[in-house]
Amino acid sequence: MLAVVAALGIWFVAGRGGTEQTEERTIVTVERGPITLAVATTGRVVANLDVEIKCKASGEVIALPRDVSDEVKE
Repeated sequence: MLAVVAALGIWFVAGRGGTEQTEERTIVTVERGPITLAVATTGRVVANLDVEIKCKASGEVIALPRDVSDEVKE
C-alpha cells in the first residue's frame, strides 16, 4: 500500500510539471504623448467663496466701451 501511495505521489508531482501554464507577455515601446481627460456631467456650478466688491468712488457709469468677452490690457 505504501508503494501505491508513493507511486501516485510521484506521478502527481511529475505530471504537474508538464501541465504548468506560462503567461504570455507582450513587449511594447513607451511613447510620450498628450494626455486628454474629458468629463461630461450635469449639475450646478457653485462658487466656494463669495466676495463683496465695493467701489472706492461713487458715481454713474456713462459708457461701457467693451463687451463681456473682450480682451483688455490692464
